[in-house]
Amino acid sequence: MKKRFFKFLSLILAVSISLFTVGCTEDNTLYFNNDFLGGGSVSDAPMDYTETLIYDVTYTPSFGKVEKADALIQKAVNYNFTGTYEMNFSSGLTPPEEYALEIDGESQVYCLTSTLTLNAWYDLEGTFDEGYTEVDGGKQYVDTIKSKVYFLPKGHSFAPIVSTVEQDYSLLFAANSKFEVAKIKTTSKTVYKNNSYTTTINYADGSQKISTCEYEFKTAIDNAQFLFALRNLTVNSGTINIANLPVITPAYNSPQTLTVTNNTENTTSWTIDGVQTNYVVKNLQVYRQDAYNRGLSQYLLVTKTSNDTPQLKSQVLQYVYPLLTYGTNNQMGALVYKLVSVK
Repeated sequence: MKKRFFKFLSLILAVSISLFTVGCTEDNTLYFNNDFLGGGSVSDAPMDYTETLIYDVTYTPSFGKVEKADALIQKAVNYNFTGTYEMNFSSGLTPPEEYALEIDGESQVYCLTSTLTLNAWYDLEGTFDEGYTEVDGGKQYVDTIKSKVYFLPKGHSFAPIVSTVEQDYSLLFAANSKFEVAKIKTTSKTVYKNNSYTTTINYADGSQKISTCEYEFKTAIDNAQFLFALRNLTVNSGTINIANLPVITPAYNSPQTLTVTNNTENTTSWTIDGVQTNYVVKNLQVYRQDAYNRGLSQYLLVTKTSNDTPQLKSQVLQYVYPLLTYGTNNQMGALVYKLVSVK
C-alpha cells in the first residue's frame, strides 16, 4: 500500500513538482536568463558564488481557487503544517562522480541543495502510523524532504547532471469516509546522459525500482530546480505559454502539459532580513492537469528584473502549493512559502 503513496506525495511536498514552459526552438532546447545574478546579467555565476534562501512555511485553508473541501470540514478532519524551507546554491564545483554528459568545451558546475522541514499536525478520527508525538490534542509528525541537484549553467540550459532526493513524510489518505495518516520513507537518484536518464528509487521495505527513459539534452529541468528555474524564466504579463516537456521527477517518466501565466504585475512591499523593500513582482500561475493534480494551480510572486536593474536579483518571494488527500483527491488547502532571508 505504501509504495503508491510515493507518486502522490511528490506532488504535495517536494517543492518543485510541476514545472514550466520556456522559449524553445523547434528542437525543444530550453532558454533561460541569468536573472538570479541580477537584471540583464549575461555571464555565468562567479566561481565559488554562494546563496542561501530561507522560507517560512505555513498552512492556509484557502488561497485563490484552492479551498479546503466541505467533506473534510464536515468530518472534523483537522490538520496544520508549519516549518521552514532552505535552499543553498553554489558554483564552480568539481563535477560529481556520476557525471555522464558529453558537452563541447569545459563548463563549471552548479549545485542546489534544499531542505523542507515541517511539523505536520493531525486531529481526526482514523488510524496513524508510528512516529508521531502527542501535541495539543492531536498527533504530530516531523516531515523532511531533502534534495540535491548538480547542473550546468545557462549556456547549457541549466541541464541537470544528477539529482538525489530523501523523503520522510506523513500523508493523509481518505476513502469511504475513513482516514489514515501514513508515514512514508523513500530515497531516489536520477543520473542524466545526453539522450537518457536513469532513476533509482529505494523504498523503506528494502525494495527498489530502476527505470531508464529517453530524453534529449537541454530539453528538461530536474524537479529539484523548480524555483530556481522560475527565477530565470521570462513570461510577459497576460501571456500564456504551453508546451509538452519532459518534467523529470522520480514519480513521472512521461512529459507533462504545463501552463505558466503572468496574470498581473504590481508593486508589493516585502521584508527580508528585517529590511522592508518595495518590489515590482510578477504574479505567476502554474497549472498542470493530470490524473493526480486535477488542474489545481500553484501561485508565485517573483520579483521582476530588467537591464536597467542589474543590482536587483530575481527572487521567488512567495510560493503557494495546493494540497490534496490521497484516494479521494479532496482539496486540503495549501502550503505557503514566504521568503524571509537571503544570504
